[in-house]
Amino acid sequence: DGRIYAFEPLPPLHDSLRRNAALHGLGARLFDCALGATAHEETFTFYPHNTVNSTRTATAPEAHDLVRSFLRNKAKPADGARPDGTAEELIDEIVESRLESRSFTCRVRTFSEIIEQEALDRIDLLKIDVEGAEHEVLKGIRPQHWPLIRQLAIELHDVDGRLAEVQALLKGHGYDVVCEQDSSLLHDTVLYNVYARRADGHGTAPHPAAAPAQHCWSGRTALLDDVRGSLRDVLPHYMLPSAYTLLEALPLNQNGKLDRNALPDPGRPRTDPTPPRTRAEQDLCSLIADVLRVDQVETGDNFFDLGGDSLLASGLTGRIGRELGVRVLINEVYAAPDVAALARVVEKAPKARTPQLRRRGTGERG
Repeated sequence: DGRIYAFEPLPPLHDSLRRNAALHGLGARLFDCALGATAHEETFTFYPHNTVNSTRTATAPEAHDLVRSFLRNKAKPADGARPDGTAEELIDEIVESRLESRSFTCRVRTFSEIIEQEALDRIDLLKIDVEGAEHEVLKGIRPQHWPLIRQLAIELHDVDGRLAEVQALLKGHGYDVVCEQDSSLLHDTVLYNVYARRADGHGTAPHPAAAPAQHCWSGRTALLDDVRGSLRDVLPHYMLPSAYTLLEALPLNQNGKLDRNALPDPGRPRTDPTPPRTRAEQDLCSLIADVLRVDQVETGDNFFDLGGDSLLASGLTGRIGRELGVRVLINEVYAAPDVAALARVVEKAPKARTPQLRRRGTGERG
């Protein structure tokens, strides 16, 4: 049986990791430290509203640029053109709202130190996703410990030729290396995925497993009903898929990964047309259509069914505050995703706070 060893130095995220591991009964070995080239303490930046960018390396401008590139790719029209001015304005608004940060001083240890402490004699997969510090993690592996590692999966930030450097390092330690970039979302970013497997064949043979139980459905409808019912048991309503498409097989790229660009468009279900009945509904229909870049929104439409997500919800709340003058929280959008329900939230929401400009006195310098 395998065992998971997980590392998270930031206290808020380590607490979430601990809770999730306990919730799912993983029996994982958790460490409240980071991995690096040497043992020391270091200041980490934590983004509460965009935790995946929390890091010890990126400056605020770098983090802003990375998130902005990701959102720009997500908002890019089908013809590949750059997003228009309205979309760029929304992107800027989302970036600013999600990259409020806090700092923590955290312990850093080397991976070799962990290997020796835990008496590890085999590592089937080392997954590294450390927001720009991946080369530091690799430097913390001493030569005698590399043969213990059979496979690696690394999210790598290609800064100052780091991609070529890491590829050369892995090949020098006897790995076959494959590098790829998600062209749909990571284009114009420095993010790459690097996969390495020992060239001697170690790590290629999976552990024997029992054959999965077979289940047959009478038809497509029965299968989809079963899937919907299973998802309703484990997901909140706002996370349920709005459409389902059956495929004979998932499209894969040349590296055996899911080819998202080859997936068919499942389409978006629409409700019966219901014109807005109140000023709040009218305003929201207009704002949501603008944020989601759709032609028309009805009062019965669901923000998430139309393509909304957490980032776009953040942009929507910002637009509501700026244009409607009231403060609506993201969790309120999740709780009331239908236009009519969200309109009732807007009608009862407190006024948005606007920054007050202090007038300079005659004795103050500009």
